[in-house]
Amino acid sequence: MISRKIVAILGLSIFCFTSLSAQKFTAFVNKNKVALNETFQVSFKLEGAQPQEIDYPSFADFTVLGGPNTSSSMQFVNGQMSQSVSYSFYLRPKKQGKLTISSATVKVNNNEMTSEPLTVEVVASQDNSQSGNGNSQTQGKNQALEEQLRESVFMKALVSKRNVYVGEQLTVTYKLYERVRTMNLTPDEPPKYEGFWVENIELKGAMPQNEVIDGVQYQTLVIKKDIIIPQRAGALTIDPMTLSCIVQVQTQPKRRRSIFDSFFNNYENYKYTFANNAVKINVKPLPDAGKPADFSGLVGDFNLDVEMDKSETETGDPVTFRVKYSGRGNIKSVKEPMLDFPPDFDVFDPKIDEAVSKSGSTLSGRRNFDYLIVPRNPGEYKLPSVSFSYFDIERGEYITRNSPEYTLRVTGEPEQASVNAINMSKEDIELIGEDIRFIKTGDGNLGEKGNAFAGSLPFYGLYLTPFLLLMFLFIMKKRQDSADSDVAGTRRKKATKMARKRLSVSEKYISDKNEKGFYDEVVRAVWGYLGDKLTMAQSNLSRENVGKEIMAKGGDEASVKRVIDLLDTCEMALFAPSAAPGGMQGTYDEALGLISDLEEILA
Repeated sequence: MISRKIVAILGLSIFCFTSLSAQKFTAFVNKNKVALNETFQVSFKLEGAQPQEIDYPSFADFTVLGGPNTSSSMQFVNGQMSQSVSYSFYLRPKKQGKLTISSATVKVNNNEMTSEPLTVEVVASQDNSQSGNGNSQTQGKNQALEEQLRESVFMKALVSKRNVYVGEQLTVTYKLYERVRTMNLTPDEPPKYEGFWVENIELKGAMPQNEVIDGVQYQTLVIKKDIIIPQRAGALTIDPMTLSCIVQVQTQPKRRRSIFDSFFNNYENYKYTFANNAVKINVKPLPDAGKPADFSGLVGDFNLDVEMDKSETETGDPVTFRVKYSGRGNIKSVKEPMLDFPPDFDVFDPKIDEAVSKSGSTLSGRRNFDYLIVPRNPGEYKLPSVSFSYFDIERGEYITRNSPEYTLRVTGEPEQASVNAINMSKEDIELIGEDIRFIKTGDGNLGEKGNAFAGSLPFYGLYLTPFLLLMFLFIMKKRQDSADSDVAGTRRKKATKMARKRLSVSEKYISDKNEKGFYDEVVRAVWGYLGDKLTMAQSNLSRENVGKEIMAKGGDEASVKRVIDLLDTCEMALFAPSAAPGGMQGTYDEALGLISDLEEILA
């Protein structure tokens, strides 16, 4: 009984410790640069606990227009529950300059937690006058929007280190930061790694995270990650990657034009293009002191292992001599060793077997060279020792690995060596004896060929074939002309067939586990079906226009929402595949079901 109580007390202590370690109290604003006449929002967020009481700052330099507004959330992720409570205020500054919002204090389990103070830069009041012609007003509006978007949507290239040796690997992570809703995120121009060896890391399970920068909360997502290895010394630059996206900008129409305005026309789409910062890497040359003569430029931490499948054999019986390299570094650049086998052996070109891993943002793996050697004379032979050198970053010195010298004992009668063995591979041996074909012998039945074809039924059939073919082509041309005259009808008839054909392509990617190819094909299939079925030009295809057409043909808001949700799921999954509910199979089933349901509405 006592032991059960002890276990219960320990379990409660562990639970309390876990709860306390997960608690966090932060403060952030929706913008840290505001105009004197502008309203902004400040929020205080408690995660992992419920507050006993909270003390807000005085807001002495601001006018409180509203608040505190309280909101709470609770969610389960991978079986773990998380909760948070937020308190927000709407403020307007009283003066210009850099103003400070002091800390807030919250009491949790009789312990006090304090947020960090925030700094807000207040500039002169915005001029809302409507002077100037319409063109200049539009230009000024776009410039202001671009400036706001530069602060709301941007990307950073984060490197694991900036000072490296030639051949030393480092990681570049491209992280997207956003405070507004974006769609159709598309890479316009990939980063340029001039002077680097590049290995892309496949992103799995990348989920959006919240991050506070200078007091402003952003949603972040890692969209690309690469391992790069500099190939020359000096100052190397990683040129930026360029992305484009669609941002939904809220609008206020002067008058309501139709019943659909309240549902669709609260936002307009704005194409925004942006790029990350260029990154400079200082690459140091490898030291000359202590450099081995056989050093080939490898940097990292490697092992060398040499083995034979047998130590005794007979003449003519092949032996496999394997050289194995493994470790951390650019294993793909390991070159074939220079080996000097005894002249009494036939040696064939090595079979190369490699496996590369990119786990933990580190390039590692193995690379094997399998030599097939065939002894032709009996005796006891010393096989060559293998030497291998690399530069160890952590030790800051060159390391040389040597294999032991193996002995092979050969028995049997001497054989004549193959002259062309040195130019043959291991696979070539299997083909010896298969490339000679013998003449078949046997009795053949030969007879005199007749000349009764002229005037026969096949003769007249071939004679009439050109006329029948001409008539068939004439009928097909008439049908084609009729179909071409009704382009819209043809598109509508073929819409479902084309959509299912595109989806069948995406289905192949499920078995291949190619998530990028799958979601890209599903997006193409859905947009292609909507364009064909609604007979809309590519330039007019948008969520707003498609929604209007579906509603006009008898659809409801639920059908429109299914279309938009499916497109959003696929576009987000292109950068964070695990974010798609149901995975690839669930998305495929939803796309098929959606097209079938829309077929009834748009028939």
